Amino acid sequence: MYWTDNTYVDALEEHYGNRFAAVRHIAQEARDKSESLHHKISESEALAWVSTGQPPEGYIKRQRNIERLERREVLSSVLEYVNDSEVVQAVHASIEDSIKIDHLIYNYKGVQDEARQSRVRVLCRAVWARIHTIQSLGAT
Repeated sequence: MYWTDNTYVDALEEHYGNRFAAVRHIAQEARDKSESLHHKISESEALAWVSTGQPPEGYIKRQRNIERLERREVLSSVLEYVNDSEVVQAVHASIEDSIKIDHLIYNYKGVQDEARQSRVRVLCRAVWARIHTIQSLGAT
C-alpha cells in the first residue's frame, strides 16, 4: 500500500483524479497521525511514517524512555516508605520479570517469610495496577 518510487502517490492520483489531491491526502494523513499522538512527532516524521509505513526510530526510543521513567516513578512512589530492602528488591525483580512477559508474576528473591511474601504480592499488585493505568491513559 505504501509507495516505493511514487506508486502510492500514483494510486492516490488515480483515485482522486489529480496529483494535488493525492499529495493533499498524504499531508492530511500525516497531520492526523501527528494529532493522534498529541504532536509527539514532528511533521517530517509523520510524513515519513505515512509514506513508508514504518514508525520513526526516534519516536520509538522516546516512547521506551518515557515508559521506563514512568515505571521508575511508580516504583519509587509505591515503595517510598518500605524499609525492608529484601521486599523492595523482590518487588523490583517481580515487576521487571512481569514486564518482560506482560503478565504479573512474583519473584520473591529469597524472601522466605510468609508475611513478607504477602507484602511483596500486595506491593506488586499496586505497582502493576498503576503501571497499567498510566499505559491505558497514555494510549488514548
